Amino acid sequence: MKAITEQVKVKLTPEDGEFEGEVPVADVEKEVADMINASRGSAVRTKFIFDGYTQADADKFLEFISPFGLP
Repeated sequence: MKAITEQVKVKLTPEDGEFEGEVPVADVEKEVADMINASRGSAVRTKFIFDGYTQADADKFLEFISPFGLP
């Protein structure tokens, strides 16, 4: 998740400045959801591991992954 957070940070950084503050969890979740949805329908079965996830609340994490289903 740290790598994805860094990718989002780069996207949020203005061209003429630096990114300040925390990367919003919602933006990281959107990036992850986009990756998961892009993998659907692929001939290759893809698995995702949520290592170092930034959401501090377990219930919010379960809410986030509910559209994707549990393994």
